Parts: sequence; C-alpha cells; structure tokens
Amino acid sequence: MNTYSPSAPSGGVTSWFSRGVAWLDARGKLAWIAAMVLGFIFVWPVGLAITGLLVIVPGMVVMAIYGLPLAVDFKGGSLLEVQFSTETIPTVEQVVEIYNQYGFEEVSVQTAEGTTGIRNILVIRSPDLATTIDGKEVNADAMKNILVADLREVANDPNAEVNTFSNVGPSIAQQVTQRAGLAVALAALAVVIYIYFVFRGIPHSLRYGICAVLAMLHDILVVLSLTAIGGRLFGWQVDSLFLTALLTVIGFSTQDKIVVFDRIRENIRLRKIYLDPNDRKRFSRATVDA
Repeated sequence: MNTYSPSAPSGGVTSWFSRGVAWLDARGKLAWIAAMVLGFIFVWPVGLAITGLLVIVPGMVVMAIYGLPLAVDFKGGSLLEVQFSTETIPTVEQVVEIYNQYGFEEVSVQTAEGTTGIRNILVIRSPDLATTIDGKEVNADAMKNILVADLREVANDPNAEVNTFSNVGPSIAQQVTQRAGLAVALAALAVVIYIYFVFRGIPHSLRYGICAVLAMLHDILVVLSLTAIGGRLFGWQVDSLFLTALLTVIGFSTQDKIVVFDRIRENIRLRKIYLDPNDRKRFSRATVDA
C-alpha cells in the first residue's frame, strides 16, 4: 500500500507560516500560545462575565434611564444640515431662538467641518416641521425654506446651502420601529426553526436552536449596550443603517453557531460509528476505498 506523506511547502504564505510555527516551537513559545488559546476556551464564563458586567449591565442601566439614542428615522422629527460659505455661522442660541419663535422645542444643534476643514456646517435636529402658522397649515418643505431663510439672514450669508433635509412624521416613525422589532423577532424565530430541522437527527435538537438564540441575544445586547453608552458619550444615534448593522450581527452570529453545531453533529456521528463495530468496519472500508 502506498502511503502519502505531505512535504513541507517550498514558498509562499504557507511556507512562512510553517517557518513561524517552527520558530515558536524551537523557543518553547508554541506551547504557551496553545495554552493561552485553550485557556480562553475553557474559561469562557470569565469572558461572558466581562462582557456582561463591563458592557451589558452598564448599557442596560443607560438604556433604562435615557433610552436608546433614536434618530429621526425611529422617533420622528426633522434633520436639517446647512452649510455656510464663510466661517461666520449662527450660534446655537440664535438657531434655538429661530426655531422657538415658530413653536419648535427640543432643538439640538451641532457643528461639523466641511470639505475645507472649516466648521461651517450646522446640523439641526428638531420635531416634525409640519406645523400651523397664523391658522394656515405649513408643510415640512415650506417650513424648512422659512427656517433656512432666517438662518441666512442671521449669518448674513445668502449663499448658504442645504446639504441634507429629512422629515419623518410620528406615525411613520412608529411603523418603522415596529417593523424593525418584527424583523429581529422573525430572524430569531427563523434561526430556531432552521437549526431544529437541520439538526433534527441529533437528540434534543431544539436545544441547539434555543442556545443559538440565547447567544444571538447576547451579541445583540452587546451592540445595543455599546450604542447606548456611545450615545451618551459621543452623540451616536440609532438610524436605519444601525438596523442594517444589527441584522448583520444576527447573521454572523447565527452562521458561527451553525458551524459549531455542525461540527458537533459530525462528532456525534463519528462517535456512533466508533461505538458500533459494524458501522466502524463499513466506515473504515469506505475510507480505504476513497
């Protein structure tokens, strides 16, 4: 019977990897690295406790007190970004005063740098701009034009331009929020059903689905907690792109669990073959023939 013995690679990335492993092994560092990796695997409760105590618990406290920093997409309101042609821009007090005279409260004003590196951009967040003035209904676009005209007048800059404007009513924001929650719930349900059917040949296959959902909830809570903390520290906001990122986290989390569970299923199958003499003989014959 001919036997095959793989030879060491002569070049390329694989060769450098083999040389690196040999270098570590010669200095006794390979065993230390392996022990560190295995130690991390076997002390997973410590990692879980770290993420729980340092990230999830503080994040849950912040969310309970302040809530998630929702953007216009989810809570409704308007976002107006105006860029001025000079460094002279209205102050925060002037912007708030302009909005207040039309009955808009809870106005948030931030400055940003333009392409030239000058902070000549105002980012203004406010409630829904659709309102009533002197008994006449004014839609959001018309109200935006009025506000921009007042800002140009205060800054004495007729060349100020609107970079971005979005206005979302409360009803639309509520629908978006409900659909976002429904999407996350359906994703979790789909994970349970998929894993249950794929691994139904393994005893207690439903447990695999439940474990995958629990691990997925852990990943989601980490993201939400970091976002809540970042919202208080850095002004982060939850918008439609955040929902996309959250669904991506759910997808990668599910994929990771399925890979692990598939390896477990394969090990269980091999264990059954090893324990059954007849199956073990058939498996050995099939391996030799292959």
